[in-house]
Amino acid sequence: WYKSRSKISTELKDFIFQHFLKKSKDAKSAKTAKDNTSSLCSARGNLVFEEYERSSSFNWTTEVEFNHSILIWHIATDLCYHSNGGKKSAAKNLRCKGSKNLSDYMLYLLVMCPFLLPIGIGMIRFQDTCEEAKHFFQEKGLSKNKVKFCKMLLEVNTDVEPIKVKGDRSKSVLFNANKLAKQLQEMGEEKNW
Repeated sequence: WYKSRSKISTELKDFIFQHFLKKSKDAKSAKTAKDNTSSLCSARGNLVFEEYERSSSFNWTTEVEFNHSILIWHIATDLCYHSNGGKKSAAKNLRCKGSKNLSDYMLYLLVMCPFLLPIGIGMIRFQDTCEEAKHFFQEKGLSKNKVKFCKMLLEVNTDVEPIKVKGDRSKSVLFNANKLAKQLQEMGEEKNW
């Protein structure tokens, strides 16, 4: 329930505008803008990996709903942010700060203004993920130290999919976000932001 305001830099606004402009030029019509797997409407993170010619463990366009991708990317962004130095890193890297601000804003929309996003089970995913994170905190005996939490979470083995352990009962995305954060960190600090 915490809110904060953050100024968005001119560079970030320009970056976002240029991205929309490029995608609008790539789309021949409104139908192709929605249907094309690399279109803006269906892009849910895959473009980052395509740009740097890397593979991802997710098929973002077919396996992941929009609200699901928001939550995964938010947690992965937080894991990278806090394990890379947090505010100190953001002060030196405008893309880091911009990524964190956009991530926080998208989570705000998901939790506080879900009516602005496509219909899905975003709140259920959010609540299950919060519970899993609390359980991890308690299990590891951690205080409310985000840096330690992020580092310990990034040490968790992500080789075995949680569905094989828990089944499909849980809608938590903590495991997938952890896996994504590791993939982003492999890209190096400059590229991952």
